[in-house]
Amino acid sequence: MIDLLFNDPEGLVSRAAFNERFGILNQLYRYWWKRSVVSVKYIENISDSNVQITVAGQNDDEGNKFIYITYNNSIVISSSGIVSLAAGSGTKRFSSYFSDSDYFPKSLSELKGKYASIQGSIYYFADDATCSVSDKTLDWYFGLRTVTAQKVESGYSDYIFSTDRDAYPDSGIQNGYEYHYLGIPFENAREVPKIEVGSYLGTGTFGSTSPNTLTFSFTPIIWGVFRRVSTGGVDNPVPNIMLWDNNYQNMNVSVFTGVDSTTTHYITINGNSVSWYASTSSDGQLNSNIYTYHYFAIG
Repeated sequence: MIDLLFNDPEGLVSRAAFNERFGILNQLYRYWWKRSVVSVKYIENISDSNVQITVAGQNDDEGNKFIYITYNNSIVISSSGIVSLAAGSGTKRFSSYFSDSDYFPKSLSELKGKYASIQGSIYYFADDATCSVSDKTLDWYFGLRTVTAQKVESGYSDYIFSTDRDAYPDSGIQNGYEYHYLGIPFENAREVPKIEVGSYLGTGTFGSTSPNTLTFSFTPIIWGVFRRVSTGGVDNPVPNIMLWDNNYQNMNVSVFTGVDSTTTHYITINGNSVSWYASTSSDGQLNSNIYTYHYFAIG
């Protein structure tokens, strides 16, 4: 860990002023994290349409089928997103004893706008809720809306630093904060990507004794040379291009150098310099004396 130290034996500089100004620079040598406070809450989410659920009922002493539905005017959602009926719930009995056609609609209208707990899940009685009973089994059929908890997140972020690399986790949540490690700002600044671009007019030569060479101010990771192919004086959008990833070092490669044609290039990499040649023609080597070629390098 680097510190900019105060050293003024002549007493010409205010120590307080130095610390105020250069203390900020010292922060650039610290370990930094992005720290976020995430606030989570849950809100009610009712489905747009009914789902069909089947509930097993019972027989009374007279052989009539019945079922009890537990309902409430409201629900509660826990901090972990669990939905349940509020306190003070009531029950509604549905029975097959009543045979008139208005019975089920009347019973459903009593529960319209209310919530029900059925088989461990919460449902909502909308205007289009349905109810029927099987004529062969004890099953009851309901068409109800599902009720779930929708997670909503909000919060804010700040940035913290420390001289201790292990002061905070690189990622994840700890003590209510979510962390993301950013590194040391000064080192990050030294390692930003480098880009270099340029152009050259071809010399018309080719072959192993006349290679093309480009020297950059840094060691490239990937580089390329290209020109636009012209047909009848009109630019063709198909490029004449060579791209190379230096991870592959010195190799022979077949490169697209024109419409429906490829040329083998013999590539040599030496530090910040890259060289190549082709044994076919100056055009194939990207070195024709009638064209200007453009290049780029990323390091």
